[in-house]
Amino acid sequence: MLDMIDVHVRSYKFYFIMPSAPGPGNSIVWVEIIAIYIEEYKDGDSDKWNKTCDQLPTLQKLVLGFSSTEDMTHFVREVVNTKLDDLRSADRVKYAVLGENGWSRASSADSEELKETGLRVEDLWRI
Repeated sequence: MLDMIDVHVRSYKFYFIMPSAPGPGNSIVWVEIIAIYIEEYKDGDSDKWNKTCDQLPTLQKLVLGFSSTEDMTHFVREVVNTKLDDLRSADRVKYAVLGENGWSRASSADSEELKETGLRVEDLWRI
């Protein structure tokens, strides 16, 4: 069983996916999946995102959603390839682009091919 917390800040939406606590009184909380929907990635945002990525905990999966393949390509080049190499090389970073029919998954950041998933905006973390 998983619990989800979502936080919307400006043009970004963060989803934190945590295993449900096994019992009362358990004070240990860890995050397994973080999904981030970046509605608009602008030139000059890389410093902010590089600092954010420096603070990420150990994750099973990081899912990054974008409004366009161009934003995805820029983000991967400027942030993922410089700050998330460990997650990327372990195949723990997933990419998606939001379209009219929900999320489409990219097989990799370099892939031009997108596969429709039928998932809604709030289901980004399921990619």
